[in-house]
Amino acid sequence: MIINKLDSIEFRLKGLHNFTWLKKYGTAFWADDEIGSGCICIGMENGNKKYMT
Repeated sequence: MIINKLDSIEFRLKGLHNFTWLKKYGTAFWADDEIGSGCICIGMENGNKKYMT
């Protein structure tokens, strides 16, 4: 597994990926890479708004 990083959040994937497109939603505050479906969830915060992708 390869460690990917977005802001100060690190998460593991099979390969290195560019997630900078998420920056339009703010700053990463959370990531869950252990979902059984193989998906990844990333929490983004912009001011007092939080988004889960």
